[in-house]
Amino acid sequence: MSVTKSATRGFDTRKLVGLGLLTAIVVVLQLIGATIRFGTFSVSLVLMPIVVGAALYGVGAGAWLGLVFGLVVLISGDAHLFMTINPFGTIVTVLAKGILAGLVSGLVYRLLSGKETTGRLAMCIGSVLLMAAGAFLIIFGVKQNTGAIPEVSAVVRSSTGNESVSTMSGTTLIVIGAILAAVGLALIAYTLIKRPVLDVSAAVFVSAAVCPIVNTGIFLLGCYLFFFDTIKEWAGGTNVGTFMIVGLVGMNFIFELVINLILSPAIVMLIRIGEKSIAKK
Repeated sequence: MSVTKSATRGFDTRKLVGLGLLTAIVVVLQLIGATIRFGTFSVSLVLMPIVVGAALYGVGAGAWLGLVFGLVVLISGDAHLFMTINPFGTIVTVLAKGILAGLVSGLVYRLLSGKETTGRLAMCIGSVLLMAAGAFLIIFGVKQNTGAIPEVSAVVRSSTGNESVSTMSGTTLIVIGAILAAVGLALIAYTLIKRPVLDVSAAVFVSAAVCPIVNTGIFLLGCYLFFFDTIKEWAGGTNVGTFMIVGLVGMNFIFELVINLILSPAIVMLIRIGEKSIAKK
């Protein structure tokens, strides 16, 4: 009995330390991400540690890390533009999107991990999402080259307050999109033809994709519920839905999705290291 209690206390301690470390990483990465913007909003670099935490320590841990993500966004002033319009709607949207991104990622990982057949399906789903991201970039790049939409610009703000702006041509977006689509297609072909044993890798791949999808989806829902009239004015007569998806969050979402999918092997490695640490007596 005492041995069991000791092992439980040891696990709880390791879980507490691990969550504390991931919490600190979320805070630091969000503060760094707040200095990088595609258009109106900063990018979220915290989704990778949220996925790791959700996979290692469960759904509750994912929700906690998502909550920390949301709190840092609010405290750092990254949501200042929306706070001046509707403080209540801003707080609800920011906290809900972070919490649900972590919670749903944890649920997806728990559902898919350890199941070989489901793992293959999961890998195919993740690959389709990667291909969809590539197709979006190709379409976006073509429209940019034809002048239908303005050039994509990334704004990086230094600690001294100076800003540097870099633009991305439509041709560059098309090339990147084609590469992503090709990689997604290759992954589907490999999964269906070779039929590899997939458990943790597939679960992580899909969880890594689900996290930015939920994060962006809840943000768009919040925009519709609390800020629709304001965003309609921003759209300047163009289709509001198109403006929200392409003008507000399109490039940010693609950036976050691609980063998470590319780094999914690193997430797998971190999870396996964490699982070995947890398994130690």
